[in-house]
Amino acid sequence: MFTWRRNWRDQLSKPLQVDDTEIEIRNTTKFLGVTLDSKLSWNEHIDQKCKKAKGILLQCRRAIGPSWGFNPQTMKWIYTALVRPTLTYAAMTWINGLYKQHNLAKLKSVQRLANILITGALPSTPGDPLNSITNTIPIDLCIEEEAALGFLRLKSNNQWRIEPMINEKGNLTTHTKLCKKLLNGSKMDDKVGSGVYIPDNGSGTPVELAFHIGEHSTVFQAEAYAVEQAAKLLIDGGTKNKTIIINCDSQAAIKAVDSTIIKSKTTQRARNELHKLEKDNNVLLRTVWKNALRQRSHRKMRERWKDMPPHFRTVWRESYTKSLSNLGKNKLRAATQYLTGHCELNYHLNKYKPKSISKICPHCSMEEETMNHFIGQCPMWFNRRGRFFNCHYASVSEIADRFPLRKIVGYICSTNRFNQH
Repeated sequence: MFTWRRNWRDQLSKPLQVDDTEIEIRNTTKFLGVTLDSKLSWNEHIDQKCKKAKGILLQCRRAIGPSWGFNPQTMKWIYTALVRPTLTYAAMTWINGLYKQHNLAKLKSVQRLANILITGALPSTPGDPLNSITNTIPIDLCIEEEAALGFLRLKSNNQWRIEPMINEKGNLTTHTKLCKKLLNGSKMDDKVGSGVYIPDNGSGTPVELAFHIGEHSTVFQAEAYAVEQAAKLLIDGGTKNKTIIINCDSQAAIKAVDSTIIKSKTTQRARNELHKLEKDNNVLLRTVWKNALRQRSHRKMRERWKDMPPHFRTVWRESYTKSLSNLGKNKLRAATQYLTGHCELNYHLNKYKPKSISKICPHCSMEEETMNHFIGQCPMWFNRRGRFFNCHYASVSEIADRFPLRKIVGYICSTNRFNQH
């Protein structure tokens, strides 16, 4: 029973029945893995999913230490392939629950925990910088993507149904049941291939084919080749008087086929086959929405940049994304502390132990041991900075502009300063 009325149980004159089966009155129930509550707030569903996800991550934490355990790449795979899908499952159904701050905070805490396990960051590290360091889409944007993809998938297959509202008394009946062609081209390990999937080619059976097109082809050529082969399959199958929707995840391939000037033989062949197919059919070639949705997420991430911590905005560079993905466990941990400012320097540790740890640098006793002081000002590391940076004094922003991340991390690791507490 979904209602916002109070004391609604007392207003029921007789038990609810559906097809002569009495229905037990409950505040929550689970259907196909989604927990429904009487007010459709989705609080219970999100709470259960977050507890399950955190349980998996906490088990992983037992196998991770500062210098041993899962490497960052493995831990990120565990989160993105095993944990995050449990959070985004059926997102289209409960997306409205995402916009309540307490639910969003629960979801963000799960991703923050995963990012801490990936990077080895200190527990006080904020979540938004960690998303950039691990190159992970913020969880709210990821859930919005999954919800939109679910809707578009059902809509494109004519499976989207809106149930009518019942405003009059009467007998309840059971819920109605939710009663194209997909192309892909990809490259992995210098091997290029194309794939075609047709749910129904006229015979009532799906068709799924894959093609290897060599080692020197591009992904663009693979996508165009998939369009060509899909059109050929439908022509050879005698498809006529049909509305055919071809989904392709390459906007470049679609624009090339539709262009008035074609320079590629592969694109020309694909266009010729499409013209043959559309003589007897209505053909629509369109992009899969996943790329467009991911571009929307990146745009929103850029809009949120102004809310990042000041230190992170000062030292972060877009080129770091690729460098960070190749770092080992110890170096990624040092890089995370450098980029976020949440590190094992006295200035930061003093915030948690003000009585036992002073903000002053223990090596020079001249000023507070901030990240800027440690990286570019402390006399203790005068010669070491000269060896790594060819300069003895510089600000942290100047060093970030002039040197790659690997060199900065190498300097930090050589001092062993982040491992002394």
